[in-house]
Amino acid sequence: AARRHLEMLARLKWLNQLGTIARDSQFDGFEAVFEVWSGERLLRSDSAQQVDAKQLLPLRAGERAVLNVRNTSGRSVDLVVVGIDPQGGTRQVYPEDPGETNRFKRGTREAPAVKRFELPWFNAEGSRLLVLATPAAPYSAPRLFGTGAGDATPEVRVRGALQPDSERQTFAAMVHWPGEGPSAK
Repeated sequence: AARRHLEMLARLKWLNQLGTIARDSQFDGFEAVFEVWSGERLLRSDSAQQVDAKQLLPLRAGERAVLNVRNTSGRSVDLVVVGIDPQGGTRQVYPEDPGETNRFKRGTREAPAVKRFELPWFNAEGSRLLVLATPAAPYSAPRLFGTGAGDATPEVRVRGALQPDSERQTFAAMVHWPGEGPSAK
């Protein structure tokens, strides 16, 4: 039990650091919007990077939280969405299964790739939501990053296809309640 608790605190510290390091990072054509719905009616929404938690939260009776991601970049995206409950436990939102790829399909302005994630657990003070995305590199295998333990798979490159080293664009957002959740500073 102590080992699991220490692992949870280490994972929480890592996720908090990622959110801090990549804060306000973004790339053209990718957006994540945090929405509050009541039934089929959209009540409030804001960019996940600029959510004013005091305006959107707390959820009232009958309201639910939804994350809406949209890719119009013309490239596939490596995406991970992780929820952190008030006790510090992590919830893999995307990909849902740790064995699945985190490659989010390619979309264009004319035909955007869109996905909505219902967040029924995001209803208590201290809950957090971390969204990280980066354009997929040409001729690369999907990255297998997330919150679970496991071996990382290296990128696969096509023989003879030199890839120039360049700084990669990244999108990062941390949505959290105004109250404090578990801390692992």
